[in-house]
Amino acid sequence: MSLRSISRLILLRFLLAHSGRRTSVDIQLLLVSRGMSFLFQRLVQVLNGFLTLPETYVTTVEAH
Repeated sequence: MSLRSISRLILLRFLLAHSGRRTSVDIQLLLVSRGMSFLFQRLVQVLNGFLTLPETYVTTVEAH
């Protein structure tokens, strides 16, 4: 997979995360089906965690 495709995938994930759609599982399945290396799967998991962190924090604050 070229660097351009990876950048596009990351940008797509970023846009989807901020539109409120939960697509991390879909993207991980896509990576597995394309035979991506573990490194890139891990990168996406880290990005998913980073992008959803503010939402989790806000939810936690509202709960207390």
